[in-house]
Amino acid sequence: MWKNTDNKLSLDKINSLKAKGIIGSGVLFYKELSSTFDKIKELPLKNGLTVVCARQTQGSGRLGRVWESTEGGIYFTFALTNPYEKYDIPFITLVCALGVCRALSKYLPCQIKWPNDIVHCGKKLCGILTRNIATSGKIDAVLVGIGINANNSFDESLPHASSIKNIIKTETDENVLLFEVLDSIDKIYSEYSTDEVLASYKRECVNLGREVTLIKDGKEVKGICTDILPDGSMLFHDGEKEIEVCSGEVSVKGIYN
Repeated sequence: MWKNTDNKLSLDKINSLKAKGIIGSGVLFYKELSSTFDKIKELPLKNGLTVVCARQTQGSGRLGRVWESTEGGIYFTFALTNPYEKYDIPFITLVCALGVCRALSKYLPCQIKWPNDIVHCGKKLCGILTRNIATSGKIDAVLVGIGINANNSFDESLPHASSIKNIIKTETDENVLLFEVLDSIDKIYSEYSTDEVLASYKRECVNLGREVTLIKDGKEVKGICTDILPDGSMLFHDGEKEIEVCSGEVSVKGIYN
């Protein structure tokens, strides 16, 4: 049953708030969707258009994983219709991860797990997924999907995931947090150069300089994350050679507690 409190996502409160930039300048709110990706693809895409819901029934993450989208979370997808304007397409994931990390860091200390998770003390608070919309081989738009564990209730014994509420022991206003995240991403997307994003991203990246385990084709290889490159890939040293790893190729173990 749908419940609403002052801290929960609501149409009235979303309509009372205003994004500072293009991203989030048009926000559509739904109580429940199969996924915000599915819904936004049905709409005429405008730059910055954002679809938000309080619960997804078929949310998804990277590599085909299921994203548990329970009430208390903030789930949204926004469209960038000028994705080539400043950054290479794969780099947009880093831009958004940095923006989310900075917004959530107002509430609790956060870091980025390459390439697209926001974590606190080894527990995942947020995931980011980008998908391209293309016609005739040309990318018309990039859709950025973000799920934030804000006021969800998590079993504290779970090793890999938590919510802001679980950690700071109080609820946050989901509507305000939504716009703080949108504004933070917009500021970086509109004002930062690639070099500035990359330098800031590296400072927040929990993988950098640490041992990680790459999983690919069912095989695990241990090594060190030695760098994050301008194309968004990770430089990985397996003890013998350095390998450039694209975000879509592997899972990375060794960060979550």
